[in-house]
Amino acid sequence: MKRIIHFFILAGVLCISGVACRKDTAVDDFIVFGELNISNKTTYNNLAVQLEGVDKQLPVSEVKLKPGPNQLKVWGLSGNPKDKPVAIFDTLLNVTAKNIYNFVLFQLNTNDKPVVIINNQTDEAKPEAGFMKIKMANFASHCFPGKIDVLMKMMDYNYGDLVDLDVIKQVQSGFGSFGKYKTFDPIMSDGSIIFYVVDPVTQQPLHRDFILGVDIMNYAGQRFYNVITLYMTEKESSRGNFTGDDGKKYEVEVKSLFLN
Repeated sequence: MKRIIHFFILAGVLCISGVACRKDTAVDDFIVFGELNISNKTTYNNLAVQLEGVDKQLPVSEVKLKPGPNQLKVWGLSGNPKDKPVAIFDTLLNVTAKNIYNFVLFQLNTNDKPVVIINNQTDEAKPEAGFMKIKMANFASHCFPGKIDVLMKMMDYNYGDLVDLDVIKQVQSGFGSFGKYKTFDPIMSDGSIIFYVVDPVTQQPLHRDFILGVDIMNYAGQRFYNVITLYMTEKESSRGNFTGDDGKKYEVEVKSLFLN
């Protein structure tokens, strides 16, 4: 009997303190965000995102956005911290919860307006082993006007030297369709490709210095990417190794737009 009385006294104390008699209520105000990632393919060293209503600038990867309309501004940043950010893009993005938005901000030179490109090659059928699919555009219009052939070279560990890989034929000033080209196994090479513009008839290089290339190694999967979009670009520079048809010096590079 004493134990029963003691139990009711204890229960009463707990009810008074609000511990045992309070009903739990469901919390339904959690926000499920969307995510924004922007890849920088512009003339700026870095990009920053500014969201309407948020004072600070945000990074360009894993930006959390509330569902619904989000007013976004993208700023270009130079390599000099004293330079002011330059507003280069302003858009309204309608965000759906849980969606991930992966965009590429693409710009060839400072006179061009940056455009947003979505990777549409993810559904492209993969080639068989020993091959890769490539499409390439030539935007080096002063150094290499018109259609060009481009020789690819890769390091072959068996020879300890660069060897010819394959030739991309009839590269022009726009992205065409994918072609299929030979590649190496990751065990035989480091995945870095360098390029030469070659004579369409003789297939001999038209210049002495190679063109800086791209790395197609997927380090997370320890394999080569095998569906690739490339573009050749030129930048006016007194230190450039290439002379354009306007008599100016240029640095020429081949860059990757998408790697899958």
